[in-house]
Amino acid sequence: MAQMSLSYWLRKNKMNLAGQAPISLRITVGRKRAEYSTGIRVAPDSWEVGKHRIQGEGEEVADYNQLLKNTHAKALRVKDTLETAGQPVTAAAIAAALREGVQATAVHVEPGPLFPPQPLTTTLTLSEATSNATRRSNTVAFQHNHLIRTPLRMGVLEARIFVEALRGINHGPNGDTALPPIDIPLSAILGKDDSAAAYAAVRQACKDLYAKDINLLQVGARKESYHRTRIVSDIELLAGSGRIRGNFAPLMQPYLLQLTSSGNFTSADIATLLTLSPNAQRLYWILKSYANLGEGRAWKQALSIEDLKLLLLQDATLYPVYAEFKRWVLEPIIDEFHSKDVAFPVSWEAVKTGKKTTGILFIIPKPRTRTAAPTAPVAAALNAAPDPFTVWLAGQSKKLQTAYAGLTSHSSSSKNSNHLSPTVAQAIVRHVAGQPELETVLYTTRHRIATSKEAIKDKAGYSYKQLVTALGREFR
Repeated sequence: MAQMSLSYWLRKNKMNLAGQAPISLRITVGRKRAEYSTGIRVAPDSWEVGKHRIQGEGEEVADYNQLLKNTHAKALRVKDTLETAGQPVTAAAIAAALREGVQATAVHVEPGPLFPPQPLTTTLTLSEATSNATRRSNTVAFQHNHLIRTPLRMGVLEARIFVEALRGINHGPNGDTALPPIDIPLSAILGKDDSAAAYAAVRQACKDLYAKDINLLQVGARKESYHRTRIVSDIELLAGSGRIRGNFAPLMQPYLLQLTSSGNFTSADIATLLTLSPNAQRLYWILKSYANLGEGRAWKQALSIEDLKLLLLQDATLYPVYAEFKRWVLEPIIDEFHSKDVAFPVSWEAVKTGKKTTGILFIIPKPRTRTAAPTAPVAAALNAAPDPFTVWLAGQSKKLQTAYAGLTSHSSSSKNSNHLSPTVAQAIVRHVAGQPELETVLYTTRHRIATSKEAIKDKAGYSYKQLVTALGREFR
């Protein structure tokens, strides 16, 4: 049996401008070492060397310390798995397995010098496990049209959690008669990314989803009526459990359950929803709800700019200049709709009052009848999760998110784009993240480059050179 030792240490030689150093797990098997970066950064005076933990109080510190325990447990589990399979146990192999995303499900911390024995998960009964597996196999989500057309704005992870919660509701003659509890594997939201930053982003998304309250008008109520409710009554992310659990608010039941008999509902393919950004997902639901009015025929639906901003952004005052709303909201959504994985061929025209654009006319074509099985990309999307960078970016400032969108924009109809590849853009935003001064420099420089009136043949090359001058070459 191979002898392995594990220890956390603070890499002070990698300290960032904020004075925080990354925490690494040092894995030693025999005389060879390997390291695994936990993704957690702390100030040196907050690190307890002897206890291998972060000092302090509060939920974030508790989460990070639990993640350190989880990572330690996973390393032990990988070692056991390699030995059981008769494979060589090496420090490099264990570090590689951790980087590939070993899940925490059913892992227990083994007694050792760092941590006392403590279970990391709650064991499900056979019936509960079977029920959860059945719900996870659902491929279609349903919502009442009243809920779909209620102003609501969500972030990337919030929207994903909401869709996965809808997946857990069974419809049809033998479906649920009451809203079931929300029970989502964390891997459905994060994939294999179990870094501290990803965990913190999911925690914040749960908080944001719990804080959402909407004016959900009852069926038959007048438009000026007031009927406010939360979406979820409770939600929890229990450290080490590998699951998100909670419950929908009771008042949500008529809008999420037993909709097949009402005739006033819309369904959507879950795999398609999970490929869409939050704004695109919202408009997709809205347009499909109106398309149902066509009863199989092409349908046109006009929405005022104010109503559209209210539905998508929950604030009609945002983007007061239509050109900016078109550039940053509408055009990216339409690009997503027309992608091969979504293939929602909706088109739109500006509705003008005089010279001012006051609305959008959406043209929704007649639905096409599917005669073949789902394509491979759509089937794969069923179990897809946002890549680690998307999860990381969701936890950054709005300014940085906007800058990244502009850096990677290739819109031929907009001058406000930089045409950089995602790889280059990601390196740049990671370099400036957490440094307010550099974030501001990136934001202003990117916009200045994109809106330049100078004739530029190679927009990507020009953008890159200007950003290198403004930010330095460290991100290269």
